[in-house]
Amino acid sequence: MSRRLLSKTFALAGLTLGLLLLISPEGFALAGKKEDAEKFLTELKTGKDAKAKVYALEELAKLGQIQKSAIKDAVPEMMKALESKDTAVRAAAAKAVGMIDPDPKEVIPILVKMIQEDKEEAVKLGAIAGLGQMGKEAKDATKDLRKVMADEDKKSKLGKAAGQALKMINPKK
Repeated sequence: MSRRLLSKTFALAGLTLGLLLLISPEGFALAGKKEDAEKFLTELKTGKDAKAKVYALEELAKLGQIQKSAIKDAVPEMMKALESKDTAVRAAAAKAVGMIDPDPKEVIPILVKMIQEDKEEAVKLGAIAGLGQMGKEAKDATKDLRKVMADEDKKSKLGKAAGQALKMINPKK
């Protein structure tokens, strides 16, 4: 092969690669995110270690904020984690579910019930954080968050968290 032909071949290959990267950077990024989501979903489904499940929930929530379609298959498992026997997993799931743009009609009643009925403060804090992460979509929970503030010392963890969530749900303009 002559130098000239070889040079043209390399130039054409470089041009093709450059065009592919320009055309579909999202495709390459999304493929990586989906692989990560699958890895974290597997850990959430089959893992035995609560810390690993908490980490998987946190990472799925982050991925969901970037690309909701990347975690679509993980949402049912994330919802199931709200009922885990482990306190840390329930708390992480409550916060994570609020971060992934959930259906408010489905999620708000569950998170409010967690605030009202769960005995663990960490789970209540996770549920409050989840509602706050939902922002304006969680307006239906403002009454319940105000009740937490009224029932708790405003300087307590729950009181502060409820106040912060209300600010995220009803931001001042």
